[in-house]
Amino acid sequence: MNKTLVSICVQTYNHGSTIERCILSLLDQQCCFDFEILIHDDASTDNTQEIIQRYQEKHPEVIKPIFQKQNRYSHGIRPNLTFNFPRAKGEFIALCEGDDYWFDRHKLTKQIEIMNLNTDVCMTFHRVYYEKEGRLCVECEPETIKNVKTGFVRPSDLIKHGSDFCPTPSVVFRTNAYQQIERYFINNKVPVVDLFLQILFAHIGKVYILEAQMAVYTVSAPGSWTNSKIANSNQTNISLIKCLINCRSFLIKNAFVPNTKILWLILRYFRKLSIGLQVGLLVSNITLLKLIFLAVVNRTSAAIRHVIKEEQANSNV
Repeated sequence: MNKTLVSICVQTYNHGSTIERCILSLLDQQCCFDFEILIHDDASTDNTQEIIQRYQEKHPEVIKPIFQKQNRYSHGIRPNLTFNFPRAKGEFIALCEGDDYWFDRHKLTKQIEIMNLNTDVCMTFHRVYYEKEGRLCVECEPETIKNVKTGFVRPSDLIKHGSDFCPTPSVVFRTNAYQQIERYFINNKVPVVDLFLQILFAHIGKVYILEAQMAVYTVSAPGSWTNSKIANSNQTNISLIKCLINCRSFLIKNAFVPNTKILWLILRYFRKLSIGLQVGLLVSNITLLKLIFLAVVNRTSAAIRHVIKEEQANSNV
């Protein structure tokens, strides 16, 4: 067997109605290289594990599952970061959740070709179709990505448009690029992994987008980021601000970007948080101003923790 070039990482939990569709779409990829499918099931209580096992028995050299007995995500553990990425053998890592799927059989080939031709590109992504309640949802596609053209993406666009700009089943990145930023994820419990992947990748290399729609993303599935964001908006976005400040410090410390550039980008994202991520005001204006000030003077430890603790106490009143 040839060397594995791509590791496809799949996170799943109670996706019994969709995981077979997902797996078949990955196996259907037409490539001139080998790939592996790393599946992490987070203690599903439905028939998800049985379906995965059935396909693993048919394709033991390709499908490599981990079955948890206790749910890890509910304890703050991010499955891809902890279980899938560290065991990836491929030169590239591709993402797809258990309720999403690919439908372009040449998707991987197209993205890998771009990255082979442009060695400074560390991540590629593309537009997707959106599915809601079993039907394609045209109006679900964010306006920020509808009219994009194939080409390079500016770091400022990745930050100001947020995590919706890079749909999970569209993302492919270099494993060695992730290894450069892995320490950030070890030291920070980020609430939105995809968002920080795209921010960090944009500053250690180049990011490339394809305008073609080559996968389907499921909107507001049980256990999805969309639902958890609505349910825990205040807490999640206080955490987001803290992680953004730490992100700035990490990039500066590792000499990936000039101080003033990342400061400006993060301040722009602060503004987005202050007007809300479609779920209302997330932090008070006073707290926002305090955090911006702390970012400006590069204080990222005790002072910021104090402000965040103060905001949390006020939100519980």
